[in-house]
Amino acid sequence: MRKNLAKIIALLMALVLVFSFAACGGDEEPTETNSENAAITEDVASSDDTADTAASEDASAEDSQASEDSQAADSNDAGTQGGSTSTSGGVAVPATKEDAVKLYNDALKKVSSTSAKIDRKLTKTDSSVGDLNNLGPVSEKFAAGSGSISSKLSSLSASDVQSYSKSESGNNIVMTFTLKTVNGGAELTHGKGGYMYFLTMDEINTVVKDIGNSIQEGFKIEIRKNKSSISLQGGKLVVTVDKTTGKMSSAVLDFTEVIDGNCKALGFMTVDADLIGVGKVTYTLK
Repeated sequence: MRKNLAKIIALLMALVLVFSFAACGGDEEPTETNSENAAITEDVASSDDTADTAASEDASAEDSQASEDSQAADSNDAGTQGGSTSTSGGVAVPATKEDAVKLYNDALKKVSSTSAKIDRKLTKTDSSVGDLNNLGPVSEKFAAGSGSISSKLSSLSASDVQSYSKSESGNNIVMTFTLKTVNGGAELTHGKGGYMYFLTMDEINTVVKDIGNSIQEGFKIEIRKNKSSISLQGGKLVVTVDKTTGKMSSAVLDFTEVIDGNCKALGFMTVDADLIGVGKVTYTLK
């Protein structure tokens, strides 16, 4: 009986030890699970931090791009303010008379050679002895001129210009300068007031002499320069400039010349002449 009781007690103690070990073994598993959960939590947190950093960098890049776009827009606005409108990679289209005169003078510096063709005619041939055309081929002589024609283009001043207008044709800027009236006498020279060409007093005297010879061989007549005057009116200079190169490709000058001439004929007779001529000079430039 005692032996059986001892066996039962020993069996109970063994069961207690087994359950004790089982309980201890079960307590270790939650620790591993907690460790894994911590690792997952850290990974999630790290991923969130990375996403936040990327989002922050994207936002910073967007702000930087927006700032650059704003600066570019401000720069473009600044480029169009003022008197001229910019053309990409070329010269500006002048909006004011002063800017246009500057562009003309800059383009003139790039011209290496010029030639000119002139068309001119008399529209009035009154004189103290009647219509000069009744005496001879006065108009024909005036149209033909005498000697070489000056083909030189001169610089322009804003003070010479009454008004200015512009247009664009393809890759060209077409500038039209309306010139002020210029009055004078023998002191007037080509280029005065923007009138690149006209009949100076010396040229008028040459034409008058040719007219005298056409009336009758040996008929001497000459102009009294100190008693005669010239008025240059209605001048219009049209200039074409390439937008890309800034070079002048053509120029045309239209003008009216009023001549109040006092002439001496045959050494003793005075002849007063009231002449009006119109001229057009077409320049070819290189």
